[in-house]
Amino acid sequence: GTETSPSSEIGITDDTLSDSLQEQQNSLVIQRPCIAQKVLGWGMVEAFPQNKIFPGSEVIVYFELTGIESKNLDQGFETSIETTLRIDDEAGKRLHSWSFPPLVEVCASIRRDYFARFFVSLPSTLPPGDHQLVLTVTDSHAGTTAETVLPFGIAPSGSASSTTQ
Repeated sequence: GTETSPSSEIGITDDTLSDSLQEQQNSLVIQRPCIAQKVLGWGMVEAFPQNKIFPGSEVIVYFELTGIESKNLDQGFETSIETTLRIDDEAGKRLHSWSFPPLVEVCASIRRDYFARFFVSLPSTLPPGDHQLVLTVTDSHAGTTAETVLPFGIAPSGSASSTTQ
């Protein structure tokens, strides 16, 4: 009879996973994006209460990434992402945008878990009402881009004092 060597068994295992994994690996995906007030670590985030975001608030934009490509260097595996943030009003009109220098990190092994956080001060001129934060991330090594939209509301400035009663 024919015996399967251990290597072909591993090959079979790889084949059954490859379809779903291949798609994930080839495309950059933003996961668990949120507007946070505190980030304790990977996946441990205190989201900003919706009614507490005011013009001029300091917020943290947190997200996790899958499908990020690593470049194999002598020092380790380098990842590089470029991130832009944009605030649009309900009608899609741009109210403000930020762009950040590339975030380059080198790890001893290929990254499986990746998260990033950006500290931003919202413009003090933001009108109250519904807005959206558009988060765009580009993997510099793969040349892939992912974008997601976070709806959020700006509370009227006067509501801060009325909620404390």
